[in-house]
Amino acid sequence: MSLVSLRGLLVLFAVGASLALWQPSAQARACTCDGDQAMAEQIDEADAVFTGTYLRDAEPTLTPDGGEPAEAALRRMSVEVEQVRKGKVTPLVTVVTPRDAAECGLQRMERGTRYLWFVAEDDEVLTADLCGGTKKATPPVREELAGLLGDWYAPAALDPPEERRRAAAPSSEETPGWVMATVGGLFLLAGGATYWLLKRHRAEVDERTAAEDAAARGDVS
Repeated sequence: MSLVSLRGLLVLFAVGASLALWQPSAQARACTCDGDQAMAEQIDEADAVFTGTYLRDAEPTLTPDGGEPAEAALRRMSVEVEQVRKGKVTPLVTVVTPRDAAECGLQRMERGTRYLWFVAEDDEVLTADLCGGTKKATPPVREELAGLLGDWYAPAALDPPEERRRAAAPSSEETPGWVMATVGGLFLLAGGATYWLLKRHRAEVDERTAAEDAAARGDVS
């Protein structure tokens, strides 16, 4: 075997070894989700679902020595909320996501674009990632969402629709309406009977007084 051929084989071996070492590392850092989920499942798993426009990213705060803190690995996106499908959401929120795509952070977000957000909430911090379902609110996406059960409501509503319905229903500790109506009816009947008795008593008194006056006039004549 010639020297040139041996050198070529060594180069090929080195390249192959490098690829073998690189591929597991790349695969280990790749974002992996638990398979494709239907939108109904994504809604169930999310703490809040809403449509909103991505405005901008908040810049990470530097440490006193000029370095970036650990929070710099997170991306904080300002979102103007339009409509809410689930959860309690204010008109302007901050959604946190990893900056690294390998950590399943949201990528290629376009400023001024409306998205359908599926977020988790932990201690009033909203987070989203590639596996949660966040995507552009295109007409087909909104049409798919409209086909699912649920109501839209405005951001910063005091209570979502399901909580308003629950609040409107009487609790077990409250007095039923029919009891209150019965008690009110009894009071009305008692009041009417009392009025009739007083009126009858007054009429009897007037008749007796009139008879006494007539008798007195007869004695005088």
